Amino acid sequence: QIDSGREQPSKHANPERLLGNSITKAASDTAKNPTRAINTLKVYFEQRAWHQIKDANQRSRVREDMANILMHSYRKKNQPEEAEKVLKILESEKAIFNQVEEK
Repeated sequence: QIDSGREQPSKHANPERLLGNSITKAASDTAKNPTRAINTLKVYFEQRAWHQIKDANQRSRVREDMANILMHSYRKKNQPEEAEKVLKILESEKAIFNQVEEK
């Protein structure tokens, strides 16, 4: 169960829908309000909430979308070090999952 401190999902929450809605909201905020976009996704990203999505392709898309929105928003706020942290997490996740898929 995802706990962002904002929206309390039920026991049977659909993490794919919850994260998708958050990504859509954050994407619309990126250009004019990058702080809001960051606040919408940061906790989910830090929790690696995409791991709760069963479908591997959808999980990967959600991870990529969240990372791209966060990196873009951090750069707009002139916080390149935060954007770099997101990139490193994204790259390490990709490396881990590529190793798992190769086995």
